Amino acid sequence: MALNTQLNDSAANAACAALVAKVNGGSIKFYTGAQPANGNTAVSGTLLATLPLNNPAFTGSPAGGSIALNCTGVQAAAVATGTAGYAVFCDSSGNTQWMVSVGTTGCNLNMGTTSITSGATVQVTSYTFSISEAGS
Repeated sequence: MALNTQLNDSAANAACAALVAKVNGGSIKFYTGAQPANGNTAVSGTLLATLPLNNPAFTGSPAGGSIALNCTGVQAAAVATGTAGYAVFCDSSGNTQWMVSVGTTGCNLNMGTTSITSGATVQVTSYTFSISEAGS
């Protein structure tokens, strides 16, 4: 039989809340290149920008296993020029908590442009973290 974990809303919301709390006061780091295979793999590529996260980093309480990033002030000047390929969410000590795809559409974290220029402001206008309730 295939793997088929099914979470109810309460479990998905609890897991979501626990995970997003890990990045309160942390950061999002944008890198060039392909996203590493998993969150335990060392980051690669050029660091383009490090954006500070708020505390709390996410707004409100999860619903249906999803919660929106508190984007107020989540911006910083880029430190290098390149095309963002992925982003890393870090805790307040700089430790990787999870990685996401970056693009202009159809990615975990969508931006107006992935072309980043050194010294230019990089900002996130929206991002939603989600825990799958079915099929894992």
